[in-house]
Amino acid sequence: MTADQLYEVSFEYKKTKLWKAMREEEIFAINLSGGRMGYVSILGASGGLCGLALYIGEEGIGSFRRILEADPFSLSPNELQEYLFMQESLQCVYETKDSLSPEEQEEVRHYARFHGIRISGKNAYPQFMKYTPYYCPWHLREDQDKKDIVRAMSAALEMARLLEGRHSYELGLQPVNALTEEVPMLEWTDGKYEQKTAVLPKARKPEWAAPKPSNDIAIANIKRIKKSGTWECGLVRCPRPVRDGKDRQKAPYFPLVLLAVDASTDQILPVDLAEHFEEKPQELLEMFLDALLQAKVCPKEIKVPDQRSYAFIKAFCERMKVKLCIEEELPALEAAECDFMEHFGLDEEDEMQVVADTVRAILELEPEKLREVPEEMVAQMKLMAEMGVLSRETEERLNEIFGPVTPKSSKIREFEPKAKRAPSKETYVISVSIRTGCYRHIRISGKETLLTLHEAIQKAFGFDDDHAYVFFMDNVRWSREDCYYAEGVGEGQPTVSQKRLDELGLEKGTKFKYLFDFGDEWQFQCKVLRVLEKETERFDIIKTVGDAPVQYEDWD
Repeated sequence: MTADQLYEVSFEYKKTKLWKAMREEEIFAINLSGGRMGYVSILGASGGLCGLALYIGEEGIGSFRRILEADPFSLSPNELQEYLFMQESLQCVYETKDSLSPEEQEEVRHYARFHGIRISGKNAYPQFMKYTPYYCPWHLREDQDKKDIVRAMSAALEMARLLEGRHSYELGLQPVNALTEEVPMLEWTDGKYEQKTAVLPKARKPEWAAPKPSNDIAIANIKRIKKSGTWECGLVRCPRPVRDGKDRQKAPYFPLVLLAVDASTDQILPVDLAEHFEEKPQELLEMFLDALLQAKVCPKEIKVPDQRSYAFIKAFCERMKVKLCIEEELPALEAAECDFMEHFGLDEEDEMQVVADTVRAILELEPEKLREVPEEMVAQMKLMAEMGVLSRETEERLNEIFGPVTPKSSKIREFEPKAKRAPSKETYVISVSIRTGCYRHIRISGKETLLTLHEAIQKAFGFDDDHAYVFFMDNVRWSREDCYYAEGVGEGQPTVSQKRLDELGLEKGTKFKYLFDFGDEWQFQCKVLRVLEKETERFDIIKTVGDAPVQYEDWD
């Protein structure tokens, strides 16, 4: 299939603006060559990139359903990331020119010049991508993939025609959920489309890898080690992809690692990254056994955060008679995961850590000095932003000053001082604990102040709001560096009503203390579990574990 055929149908599809008539979850089916079934989702109604996604067969529609189920309010960041990494689809999305590779830019320009098309607008350039589970989105290479996406866009043109003057529900289009059994279908037969219905494959539960230890010598040696301690273990997907060798034609993939942390000492077991874990889970288990032998440790108990980690390590625990359980609140593992996400992949060659330590200082330079920053350093900073290493405010300032860049070129924008930050649409999920086994998870809008967070904590633990209090944002008790007091308390110090949460630089993993009642000194440890790009009403208490302590003892 030629590139011209791809661009021809993509420019025609863009004219329809079908995303104004259909939502992403209102899918329809199409027939593909070889008896395969495809499911088309129109992208853009929710405000993201406009375009089209094609999910092929049972695996494809299964990944679509998993994305629909990925509720950021009920999933941990690791689980949410895993859902997104499991996507399997072909997509055409409309991007800015700078988002395309040089080859893609040349292709689309050639087509536009030859056909007299003027490309204009914010997101006007079609880009064709393939999503494969646990791999980076990659350019369409296979001829069959190109034929399939062309068939999907052709069917979308027909759907746009059918929807003229109609509502989507009149054609049987309804949001898909776990109970949906049928969807509308456009079947290509004898050179034309026929409207039918198609039965959706039933949703399947995830099947997690459950390898069994096969190295009897390693098991025998580990059995000689005295069992001790409780270890927190979890499978974590790396945030930065790696390549197979130096083949730049293949899509990079996201490796997996088993994080294992001693809950009492915070000792981390050095387990290597697993390449293509889904194909070879046994290799990661063997690396875990080797790490235990090297460290000369054998856990007495292992706690894991989810079913996937449980399935992975279950056979080992049964053979070693190690107690295994699932527990959602694993502070040592959470801390290790935050450190891992922050530092993974910062190798010496790229000097990524050096750049991370200096990015904030660089962005505070005068405009004249900023223009002298080498292009190579700008490219490294942008790479760190893509990896999620930089804070949101630093990333925003980086984009404000330098704009979108590629490793080959970067041009500084005319510098303009940044205006005071307007209220964001961020929502925070904050864990607040008062002792081991007693904590609450609070979901709160970034627009709210520390005063509102105080009210939420009081409600969550059933306390009477009748004493002074203070937040120590540097997580140091009685610090005077970054603290916010109740109104009328702490002379000369900023108050809780003066600071919105989205102005505090909160990120996943940020810890701070809340101290209530300066006499009894009730100390609460707070930690940001998630930062969600979704607005919420004021606050909600979404999880309660353990009985709250009694604020006032009954002496009668």
